[in-house]
Amino acid sequence: MKRGTYLKTSGMILVFLLSTTLTSSAARTINVDDDGPADFNTIQAAINDANDGDTIIVSDGTYTGDGNRDIDFLGKAITLRSENGPENCIIDCQGSEDDLHRGFYFHSGEDANSVLDGFTITNGCAYSGGAIRCLYSSSPTITNCIIRGNVAPFEPDFPWYFAQDGGGIYCYESSATITNCHFLGNTATGSGGAIRSSNGNVLVSNCMFTGNQASYGGAIALYLDNMSIHNCVIIGNRAGYEFYGSGGGIFSNESTPTITNCTIRGNLAYNYGGGILCVEHSDATVDNSVLWCNNAQEGPEIGIIYGAFGPSSITISYSDVQGGAAGVYVDSGCTLNWEAGNIDIDPNFADTSSYDPNEWDHHLKSQAGRWEPSSKTWVQDSQTSPCIDGGNPEDPIGDEPFPNGGVINMGAYGGTAEASKSYFGRPVCEIIVAGDVNGDCIVNYLDFRLMALHWLRDESQ
Repeated sequence: MKRGTYLKTSGMILVFLLSTTLTSSAARTINVDDDGPADFNTIQAAINDANDGDTIIVSDGTYTGDGNRDIDFLGKAITLRSENGPENCIIDCQGSEDDLHRGFYFHSGEDANSVLDGFTITNGCAYSGGAIRCLYSSSPTITNCIIRGNVAPFEPDFPWYFAQDGGGIYCYESSATITNCHFLGNTATGSGGAIRSSNGNVLVSNCMFTGNQASYGGAIALYLDNMSIHNCVIIGNRAGYEFYGSGGGIFSNESTPTITNCTIRGNLAYNYGGGILCVEHSDATVDNSVLWCNNAQEGPEIGIIYGAFGPSSITISYSDVQGGAAGVYVDSGCTLNWEAGNIDIDPNFADTSSYDPNEWDHHLKSQAGRWEPSSKTWVQDSQTSPCIDGGNPEDPIGDEPFPNGGVINMGAYGGTAEASKSYFGRPVCEIIVAGDVNGDCIVNYLDFRLMALHWLRDESQ
């Protein structure tokens, strides 16, 4: 064979090999449908076949039985999502104390590229995470999910241990990201009705917690943890059964949670800390938040307790706390850092008249405009909440609509596109004026002050 023929042939082989490699590594879309034509009829079978970068789309329906519960991502960087959102795609775990099952189990080093998106997970019953369990540095992204009616039951062989924690999600040594999820009606006989996290750095943002229950931490319980909780609505949760229980909304034990732009309302603890409880050398930070109408025997809004591991502390700034500092129970030796910007004024929520917390609307009333979620329109109220433009003036306003006053709102919708608009005592300005930072149609010292506070800030990173 001539040399030129060899080069031509070897080149064709090289092109073929490159083409084969690129084709085999290209991301795929895999379809799952339990009662119609699809690539697979169970979710686990689709995951078993998937490779990193693949997307699995699950058709509408209710998924039950083996292959559709106790689902394992197997450490794969894949996206598993519903076709049309959580209301239309339900994973019914059909768990019970005699037949334990949960929705998902992450335990193989999954990271943020392992994405669970858009499912309702219900009727899970399992130790350490009734619906989802994340262990051993497994840190998935969990988004757009409804986690409803799951249970971490009592474990008679280890009644003091963590088996009965995390009715919704249990995280250990995890940095999971949990966004835009609704936790409702989950129960743990131990701690963390909705979420229990320890030894981790979990991020929880834009989530709602309603009607969850546990002995400690009706919604969220933390142990040796550094959870960040942002833009969350935590309402109508309960800590305790009959005569004991603490931390109706959030329970922090030896932890350093950061709670920013949250609305914590109508939670109950039988003993300490109706809204938040810090114990056993915890050090919590609360900013731009509203704590209102929570209830407990000691510290209806917040409790700070001295434990065996030492004193606890909490730092609160630019927040609306019912009762002010007097609404906080401070144990001997503990510290309340009551900093600038705190108020004790009715936040004027849109609607909290129903007996069902799921029907409450915690957007802030505004004469300039408030987002109405049921009609998806802006409406004008006869009153304006004092929490509008009440947040830390050095914090970015994010996606707040104009006019926004140039200062972030307190509460769960502060910094978001659903933030209530600023009212300046006259009709809303229809003209955007260059240099008018706060949207009051006047360029003056207030605009210069706001600009100076944010000078050289770079939010692009």
